[in-house]
Amino acid sequence: MGINITEWINCTKVYKVYVEEKADLAIKSLTRYNDKKGNVVGLKVVVTNKGALTANVNHLRIYYAKSKNSATNKKLVKLAKTAKVKSLKSGKSVIVYVKFSIPKKYRNLVKYVQLDYKNKVVEFNKQDNLISFK
Repeated sequence: MGINITEWINCTKVYKVYVEEKADLAIKSLTRYNDKKGNVVGLKVVVTNKGALTANVNHLRIYYAKSKNSATNKKLVKLAKTAKVKSLKSGKSVIVYVKFSIPKKYRNLVKYVQLDYKNKVVEFNKQDNLISFK
């Protein structure tokens, strides 16, 4: 059960680890504002930079579709809203308010909030840039 220390010394290997510093934007929270009828009329989105570098100015897009892949539907893309997200230093957050109304016939579709949809920021993890809600 015991390991001879001389075996450890003879088996030691040296590894070089290269660490890439990148920005990592994420949607921290999402708050919906509804009117008296229950329609979504606005969103408050908190965006945070979890990475090590400063993230450049980018855009946030809000749209609704039947699925993630149907975002290319031209009729629905015209109804999408975009908002500008200012440059964020590492560890900082910003609140973005977006007025967003949904016509009644599209009310039952899934809504998506997508951060950096133009891929302007080199990020460590892009999977936390898309959130959906009903």
